[in-house]
Amino acid sequence: MRTIQLFICRDNRSKQLLDDLRELTKPLKDKIDLKVHLIHINKPEDFPSFLETMEELFGGISTLTFRKYGIKNVPAIVIDDRKVLEGRYPSRQELYEILVDEGITLEERKPIQPPKPIEELKPVEELPVSRVERYVPPELPSEIELPAPVEESELRLEEQPPISLEKPVEIVEEEKLEKEKILKPEVEVVPPPPPVSKPETKKTKRTCSTCIFYNEETKRCAMLGRIVEDPSNPPCTW
Repeated sequence: MRTIQLFICRDNRSKQLLDDLRELTKPLKDKIDLKVHLIHINKPEDFPSFLETMEELFGGISTLTFRKYGIKNVPAIVIDDRKVLEGRYPSRQELYEILVDEGITLEERKPIQPPKPIEELKPVEELPVSRVERYVPPELPSEIELPAPVEESELRLEEQPPISLEKPVEIVEEEKLEKEKILKPEVEVVPPPPPVSKPETKKTKRTCSTCIFYNEETKRCAMLGRIVEDPSNPPCTW
């Protein structure tokens, strides 16, 4: 399975880049693992200062992923541990060409077979005309003997009982029963399923203590660059 990693920030162009990448890789969703790294900055120009703040507060382990692939600007795309784009927003066509160059076939195109050439009609060879002989019917005798007439008594057939076209009563009743079964099929009544109770979801209040950008010792937010007076009431809207 191929792996594609996308590093973006919180702006509209990054959202459009993510939508284009998802749409292009949708036919191969079973063969591609798409991972999105959302960085909490509003514009790409703030990425260098974001790296410095993260390393100052949390050390090099917080920027290990960026240093692994040599990412210094966003947006960035990494395919199979190799950086293929950094620091600019590609168009949909350019993004498609990048994926194709990396061996990710997005469409299976069948080769178009050329039409078969039309065979020329071969001229019909003239058949040799054979000699035609005139048919002469044989001569019939002038006197023809006719068969003797048959008497009426010989032409009479033996009397047979009349054939009844009516069906027996038993066969008629069986046919009626079969028609009733066809017209009135048996319908099995299935009871409705029991109602399923939905689990109640409890909303948890968001605090600075659960945020990775908050330092409890200095009471400072790395993302906003300011001191938080009340950690239970975060000043950010993220």
